[in-house]
Amino acid sequence: MKLAAFVFAASAHAQTITGTIVGAVADSSGAGIPNAEVSVVHISTGAVRSGPSGENGAFVIGSLAPGEYRLSVKMAGFKSAERRGVMLLSADRLSVGVITLEIGAVEDRVTVTAQGTTVQTASAEKSAAITSTQIDQLLVRGRSVTALLNLLPGVVDPQDGAIHTPTATSNFNVNGGRSNTNNFTVDGVVISAPGGAANLTLPISMDSVSEVKVMLSTFQAEFGRLSGASVQIVTKSGTREFHGGVSYFKRHEQFNANDFFRNRNSLPIGRYRFNTYNYNIGGPLVIPKLLNRNRDKLFFFWNHEYWPSKTQSATMTTTMPTELERRGDFSQSVEVNGTPIPITDPLNRQRFPGNIVPASRLDSDGVALLKFLPVPNALDRAVTRGNYNYITQWEGRNPTTLMTLKLDYVATAKDNISGSYSAQRARGTGFNGGGASASFAAIETGTRTTNHVGSFRHQRVFSPTLVLESTFGFVKNGGPVVITDEAYKKVQRKPNGFNAGQLSAVSNPLDLMPAVAFGGVVGAPNFSFDGRFPYFLTRDNIDFNSSISKVWGKHNLKAGVFYQWIAQLDGPWADNFNGRFDFGRNVNNPLDSNYAYSNAALGVFNSYTEAISRPNSDIRSRGLDWYVQDNWRVNKRLTLDLGLRVTWFEPFWMENNLLAGFVPERYDPAKRVQLITPALNNGVRVGRHPVTGQNYPAALIGAIAPGVGSPTNGIVIAAEDKSYPRGLINNAGPLLGPRIGFAYDPFGDGKTSVRGGFGMFYNRFLGYAYNAVNSFPLVQTPVVQYDTLRTFRNAQGFQTPPAILAWDRDMKAPMVMNMSLSVQRQIGFGTVVDVGYVGALGRHMWWERSLSDVPLGARFDPRNADPANPRVPLPDVFLRPIRGYSDVAMRDAYATSNYHSLQVTANRRFAKQLDSRIEDSRIRVLQQTKLRSE
Repeated sequence: MKLAAFVFAASAHAQTITGTIVGAVADSSGAGIPNAEVSVVHISTGAVRSGPSGENGAFVIGSLAPGEYRLSVKMAGFKSAERRGVMLLSADRLSVGVITLEIGAVEDRVTVTAQGTTVQTASAEKSAAITSTQIDQLLVRGRSVTALLNLLPGVVDPQDGAIHTPTATSNFNVNGGRSNTNNFTVDGVVISAPGGAANLTLPISMDSVSEVKVMLSTFQAEFGRLSGASVQIVTKSGTREFHGGVSYFKRHEQFNANDFFRNRNSLPIGRYRFNTYNYNIGGPLVIPKLLNRNRDKLFFFWNHEYWPSKTQSATMTTTMPTELERRGDFSQSVEVNGTPIPITDPLNRQRFPGNIVPASRLDSDGVALLKFLPVPNALDRAVTRGNYNYITQWEGRNPTTLMTLKLDYVATAKDNISGSYSAQRARGTGFNGGGASASFAAIETGTRTTNHVGSFRHQRVFSPTLVLESTFGFVKNGGPVVITDEAYKKVQRKPNGFNAGQLSAVSNPLDLMPAVAFGGVVGAPNFSFDGRFPYFLTRDNIDFNSSISKVWGKHNLKAGVFYQWIAQLDGPWADNFNGRFDFGRNVNNPLDSNYAYSNAALGVFNSYTEAISRPNSDIRSRGLDWYVQDNWRVNKRLTLDLGLRVTWFEPFWMENNLLAGFVPERYDPAKRVQLITPALNNGVRVGRHPVTGQNYPAALIGAIAPGVGSPTNGIVIAAEDKSYPRGLINNAGPLLGPRIGFAYDPFGDGKTSVRGGFGMFYNRFLGYAYNAVNSFPLVQTPVVQYDTLRTFRNAQGFQTPPAILAWDRDMKAPMVMNMSLSVQRQIGFGTVVDVGYVGALGRHMWWERSLSDVPLGARFDPRNADPANPRVPLPDVFLRPIRGYSDVAMRDAYATSNYHSLQVTANRRFAKQLDSRIEDSRIRVLQQTKLRSE
C-alpha cells in the first residue's frame, strides 16, 4: 500500500488512536530538500506509506497505526537515509527532527537505529504513555491496566492501588480534577460510566492491551469529552508473523499472615484465592490459495483470561436474640456490663414477673422476625466481653472471564477496516448480592453479568492530503442477579411466618421480609434491601464519531463530529419498598418495653416507614460534539495548535418524564402546609393539629397536619408540566471550548522544546437524575409512630416533611480551564527531562447549598419557644423558612476550584541495537502540588 505524505492523524473526538510522524529533510548545509520520497514501514504488518516532502523539506505522514516503524528518505543525488526503531504511540504527534542527506548515490544508505526518547517539538499537549513493555513487565496485584496510571505525573489514586481483581474502577484524580471527569476509551469507544460514577463499564485484560495513551492537560480540540484526562486504551493487533503467549498468576492465603482479631477468635486465615490463567495468539488469517496469501491483508488477535476467584467476606460480629429471648424469656438478658435488663409491660408500665413475657402476650409476627435472625454461636463472654454473641463469615465465588478479539483488514490501497470486541463474563455465587444487605448470610445470590464493548473503524484515504475516518461503537452492560426460589423463601414473609402485611404490598411483589432496626442493642444485626433489589442495572451506549483531515501548505486541518446515545435501566426503585420497623429502645414511646428484642416479641415499635410507590427508573441522554483544529507549522522552530470544540448535550431525562424537583419561584406561602405542633394534654406532651385541635402522639410533632395546604407546594413533575424541561435542567450548549497551544524549538536542534497551552473543557450534568427519580412526591414514605404489628395498617400514616432537591433550571455546565507551560531538554544517555507548570481553574462547578437553613438566632427567639416546654425552642422543622420540607437542597453550578502543580519528570528510552526494539522506563522524579478549593 503506497500513499503520499502530508496526511494529518485522522480519527474523531477523544477517541483518536492513530498517530502522526512529522519531520524535515535537509542537505548538509541545512537547506530544505523538496520532493524527497519519504516512506514509513509498519514493522508488524509490513504496511507502507510514502509521499514527497514539501517545498521547505517538511513532511507529515498521518493516520498511522501505533507501533514500531522504519522510516526511509530517498532523493536523487543523495545517499538514502534510514531510521529504525521509530516508536509511534496512540494519538501521538512524533517529531523525528531533521533528517540530513549526504551527497552520494541513492544506492548508498545511512542507517540510524533507535535514538532514544525524543523531545516533543510538534505538539503542545501534556501527555504520557504506558507502553506495551511496561504493561507486560510490571506486576500489578489486581491485573488492572488502569492501576498503571499511578506511574504518571499529576495522577493521584486515593485507593493506592488496593485492587484485588480485574476491576472497572477508575477512581483517581488527574491534575486536581474530579475523579468522574476522566474519559476512557477502548479502540475509540467510550467506556466511562455514563451516570457519573468514577468507574468503567468493563475491565480490559492487561495482556490484550498494546498501550495506554493519557492526555493529561491542554490537548487539542479533537480530544476532551470531559475536563479530566483522556485515557485511550488500544488493544493489540495481529502481525504478519504468529505470536502468542500463556501465563499464570497465583495469589493464595497460604502466602498471607493472619490478623490479630482472627487469631483472637481462633479463626483461620480467611480464604484469599486468585488464580489467573491467560493465553493469547495473533497473526495473519490465511486461507491457502484463496485469502491473504502474502500475509498482508487480514490479521487477528485473540486474548482469553480466566479468574476462578474465591474469597471470603469480612468477619462480622453481631448480637442476635438468644433462644430464650425468642420465646419471650428475658431472665438472662443483660447489658454489656452484665446488668440485667428489666422488661416493662406496656399496658401497666410494670416489670414482667421474672422478666418473662407471658406466651399469651407474644406477637407471632414479632417472634417470626426474631426467629428469622440466626441463633447465637459465640457464647463465651470472656472472649466477646458482651459485645456480640454471633460471628460469621461466608465464602464467595466470582469466576470472571475477559475476552478480546480484534480483526484488521486492508481492503484496498485506500481502505482500512478494523473491528474489535471485548467482553467480561461474571458467573459468581455468594450471599447478599443484588442489593441485599445484612450482617449475616441472609440470601444466596448469583451473578450472570456480561459486559460488552465493540468497535468498528473505517479509514478512507481519498488523496495524500485528504483522509476520512469513522468509528461506530457500542457498550452494553448488565445481567440479572440470579436467585433461586429456595433462596427467595429464606427472606420472604410467608415462609418465615411473618404475616403482618404492608401499607402497599404492590411495591413488594416478591413479598420480602421488612427491614429492621434494633436500637440500643450493642452490635445489633442489620437487614435491608436496596431500593432496586434485585439489581438489573443495564447500561447501554452507542457512539459514532467521524473526522476528516486535510493538509494545506503549512496547515494540518481537521474537523470532526461525535454523537453519543445513553440509556440506563435500573428498574423499580424506592427505598423501604418492603417496609422498615424500628424496634429500638425509646423512653418517649408509651409502648416501649425497655429492650429492642422484647419490643419485637411484644409486637410494638417506635416507627414504621414504607414507600407506597416504586417508580421505574429508565434514564436517557444524548450528546453531540463537533470541532475544527489546525496544527500550523509556522516555521522550522515554531508550531501552533489552534482549535475550537463545540459541545451540546441533554441533561438526563426519564423515558416517561417522571422526574420531580423543587422550584423556589413556584412555592406559594399561601398554600404552605401546617405542622402538628407541641402541646400539653393533662400535663402530658402531645402533638396537636393546629386547625382541628386533634391530639396525636408526641412522636408526630412536626409531621404534616392532614387537610391543610399543599404537601407538594413548589414541586414540579416534568410529566405533568410541559412548559418545564423534561430533565429539569435546560439543554447545555452549544458550548464553545477554544484550544490554543504552541511548541517552540529555541535552538533549532530538536533537543530543547518550550511548550504551553490553554483550553476550555466542559463536563456533563452527571448523576443527578437518580435523585429525581425516587424523590418526593413520586415516592412517598408515610411514617406510623408508636404502634403495634397488629394494628399499624389501620393507623393513619403521616407524611413527615421530606428533604427535597431543587435544580437550577438555567444551570451552567461545569467548565474547567486547563493551562500548562513546560520545558523539555534532552540531556544525553537517551534521557529527556521535562520541567513544567500545570494549572486547572474550575468554574461553575457543581455544589449543593441549602435554601432552608434555620435563620441565625431563630433558636434563641422567644417567639419560637416550644409551647409545651418554653425552655427549649421548637424543632427545626418549624423554624425553616420553607414550611413543609425538612430541607431544600439547591444544586447549582457556582463553585470554583483552583489547582497548581510543578511537575518534573525524566523519561529514558533504552535502545537494543540487535533488534531495534525499544524498552521504555518512565520515572516520576518530583511532583509538588498545591490544591485549593473554594
